[in-house]
Parts: sequence; C-alpha cells; structure tokens
Amino acid sequence: MGYYVNPEHETKEAFLEREGKKVSLNSLWCDVPSGKLPVVCMDKGSFTSATVITSEEELKLIQSGQSSPLVVRFTCYYIDIEKLKDVSDLPDNIQ
Repeated sequence: MGYYVNPEHETKEAFLEREGKKVSLNSLWCDVPSGKLPVVCMDKGSFTSATVITSEEELKLIQSGQSSPLVVRFTCYYIDIEKLKDVSDLPDNIQ
C-alpha cells in the first residue's frame, strides 16, 4: 500500500465525506463501481490515514486486520479516480 489521500485545503475526512459514497468494509473488490476506487480511512486514535486501495490483495489485507493492528475504526468509501488524483500521489496510469 502506498497511496494516501492528503488534500491541501481541507481534512481528509471532509474530502471523503463530500466526495465519497460510504460503503461497508466487507465489500468485495468485484463490487467496486467502474471509475472509482475504495479508500479506507483508518482511525488510529492519535491520527488518521486515508489509504487508496488499488488491488484486491490490498483490500483483503485491510479487511483481515493484518495491515495495521492499532486501528480503532475503519471507514470505507468509493471515490472517483479522477478526484483521487487531485488529492493523492495516485499515478495517472490508474484508470
């Protein structure tokens, strides 16, 4: 995993709430709508991170809890890929 949401002029949580559709973390990779990617916001108590999920393997790792055992709460969103490119280092070749 390596792409994170970091908007310049608002919090990542505000961006996710405004631009995303909240979904269950138990959603399957095959359920992701065309043109969107899942983003998982992980609350670790003292800080949050918002990870762009780019593969089924990444999604399964987060769902299993093995990616970060210190997470207090997960929230998952579907976000338009083009909007993610504006607030993350997601490469242009991801469609």
